[in-house]
Amino acid sequence: MMTISSTDNLALPIPSAFDPPSLSNTLAYLEELVSFAATPLVRDLCDTHTNDPRFMNDLWAGSEPWSEWMLWAEQNASKGQEWRDEAVRCLACGIERDDSPPSLRSYMSTLNRLSMPRKPLPHSAAPSAKRIDLSSKRGVHNAGMKPKKTHEVERLSELIAETLNASERCCRHVVDVGAGQGYLSRTLARPPFNLHVLAVDSVAHNIAGSEKHYARLLSPSASDVVEGAVEGGSLRHATAWIECEALRKVVDDWAETEEREGDGGEACLVGLHPCGDLSFEMMFALVERESRIGSMVLVPCCYNLSSPSNFPLSTPTASVLLSSYPSPFLNRPHLMLATHSLAHWNYIPSAYWTHAALPMKKLSYRAYLAEELRHLNRPDHFSENRLGRLPNYAYASWATYRAEAMKRLGVDAPPQAEEWTAEERQRLELVDFRIKIFWTARAKLGEVLESLILLDRFLYLREKLGDGADVRLTNVFDQSTGSSRNVAIVVDRKKQ
Repeated sequence: MMTISSTDNLALPIPSAFDPPSLSNTLAYLEELVSFAATPLVRDLCDTHTNDPRFMNDLWAGSEPWSEWMLWAEQNASKGQEWRDEAVRCLACGIERDDSPPSLRSYMSTLNRLSMPRKPLPHSAAPSAKRIDLSSKRGVHNAGMKPKKTHEVERLSELIAETLNASERCCRHVVDVGAGQGYLSRTLARPPFNLHVLAVDSVAHNIAGSEKHYARLLSPSASDVVEGAVEGGSLRHATAWIECEALRKVVDDWAETEEREGDGGEACLVGLHPCGDLSFEMMFALVERESRIGSMVLVPCCYNLSSPSNFPLSTPTASVLLSSYPSPFLNRPHLMLATHSLAHWNYIPSAYWTHAALPMKKLSYRAYLAEELRHLNRPDHFSENRLGRLPNYAYASWATYRAEAMKRLGVDAPPQAEEWTAEERQRLELVDFRIKIFWTARAKLGEVLESLILLDRFLYLREKLGDGADVRLTNVFDQSTGSSRNVAIVVDRKKQ
């Protein structure tokens, strides 16, 4: 049973329709999320791909729950590119247009009502906390980091430091789970944080790269080392296959191989977008071990690589599902869709197409290619027709893309005219508009599915840890930087 008082407000971002986040309001939010995710509309959206041959038909004749959207696209495809682009942009920005079909307006209204707020906390939320600006550092401090990664490491390292500084457990040791090239690890180990960090990854190549960068940081001859770069902190590395038991052993072994003062050998688990089931393994290690894992700061990612069997985790979610819903409730298409976000395209609404034009062209060209492959009797199977990533120059025109794609697939196709006929162009404008409307509406669903996943994990940790820990969800990254997965799960065990 959950040990949360019905009068307590829970620490999570919650839509305004359910504010304040009391237990009763949060459970009502959970029920609405589950109910919506179980609708035939949502399940059909999840199971339909833009390469489906239905999108290539001259006239829409389907009876899908979203067929009204396709008929509306058919009726308005001749209104010109500017009108069509604005209709798609409004959909991406969550704008409920009066001239869109009633079922689409209702769908968008539900998405807007149920999606967790994702605006990050003000950067000055804790003015006494230590701050870092990696963009002003040189060389090894931000080696290999693009602006998105720089932003993520800056903000997450500050949140980790704030969590440890506010804790009563006096912990200064951090285990970076799925550390990769060690960007976060190196940042935490040096000023202004000066933490003792163990970077753990299952890929030896990643650990070797992190060790190389750290060795440069320690080298007195390195021309780009800032004075005092590693004062007070430390960084060790370990290569290990990361699952719950192995993670707990890594923490134990680390504590037993060095002398510690004040923290009793405890460690804080941290993860910046750990892949697949690593997020679950971190949570399981935390809730099943009280002695040496005192806290956790985790920004989950890669839901598409996680096991469907790990949903639901919490008793409240399971109780709602057991009433009338199928198992597994979230299948692979749901989990793949939960990774979708348009936030980094629409943060400046007027500039939406600056970011979205090329990705949308890729969708349409891939759908045209799928249709042509069917006409060539190519097996209609993903593994047979997997292209991988083509260079951007391949999208200069349909003829260029077609030639590159056929070459990649090893298909000897007849030549293609450089230009479409007027009749072909008119038909493909309709196909293009259909695909953009469908894909955008479907992608917006990802925000709600991720909200459901995050809420289930939050309730699981509250249920398992009860009053013995502070558990919260907090928006840590600015999605405009491209950091779509921006919600951190923060846990701090209370000292017994």
